[in-house]
Amino acid sequence: MIQEFAEKYRLRVSRDDCGDGIIRGKRGHLYVDDGVVCAMWTDSPPMKQSRLETLGGSFWQGSIGRDANDRRVQDAWVSGIRPEAYKSAIRMVGAKARRVMSPAQMAALEKARLASPLIRMTVQDRAPVG
Repeated sequence: MIQEFAEKYRLRVSRDDCGDGIIRGKRGHLYVDDGVVCAMWTDSPPMKQSRLETLGGSFWQGSIGRDANDRRVQDAWVSGIRPEAYKSAIRMVGAKARRVMSPAQMAALEKARLASPLIRMTVQDRAPVG
């Protein structure tokens, strides 16, 4: 299910320490547990409870503490994110979508590659060694 979710929203799936598939973000990660999408944040900037409530499902917020750099951090978790809130959850964990090139961009890249002098050089054009 995590792979289908990632393909739909053009996200990259990686493995956590246990080998489970997750979608990493800058502030947290998304994962699938028993067929429902969940989000987890560890040592992330504190967030309002209302932002977690808008994702739907059940949630938990840890107390706000300080990290080694004396910044305020908090742990949070949301289980059972509603399908309407998937994009919001992706934005909240800080996951970036993979770039997909348009056909025009692919054609321009191919044209630049073929115009490169390194590609046009043949064996006869090279200077003899020795």
